[in-house]
Amino acid sequence: MDKYSIDTDTLDRLLNAPKMYKLADVQDQIRKVAFDVVTFRNDPETLWQIVKGEDGDYIVATYDSASELISNSSAAAAKSKTASANIAWAVETDRLQKTATIFYKNTPITNINLVAAKIEDPEDFKYRIPQMLNKNASLVRKMISGLEESYRRQILNKFPELQ
Repeated sequence: MDKYSIDTDTLDRLLNAPKMYKLADVQDQIRKVAFDVVTFRNDPETLWQIVKGEDGDYIVATYDSASELISNSSAAAAKSKTASANIAWAVETDRLQKTATIFYKNTPITNINLVAAKIEDPEDFKYRIPQMLNKNASLVRKMISGLEESYRRQILNKFPELQ
């Protein structure tokens, strides 16, 4: 393919991609990444969030526009390298990959039973959760609020930026 030619089929698919599906319609095509976040098996890079609707659950794209999907690969790679250096969050799994521990600046924050949470790909969970926690303060607050009271106070005293 000539470097100046445009693949209109791919471009059309990206620009006209649906932003929402009924969960029941695509249940067999998705896999759970973390909490209420899923990806399509054939497109693991695009994240979707499960939301409750009046007539059932839906999955909603976590991007705002198609322009977020189409990016300069070198800029994205540079941003990825910078972001990974700034992420204070980490996830480690046990040997059997049944439990994950979420760390903030090398301090364990919480444990998650991956089997009970129905996480299908623990390696993907380990990769995505630190990035999600780094970007989403409300997710961090929800996680912190779920901790036992005395441990939550201890963590917030040590890391006031998590409040």
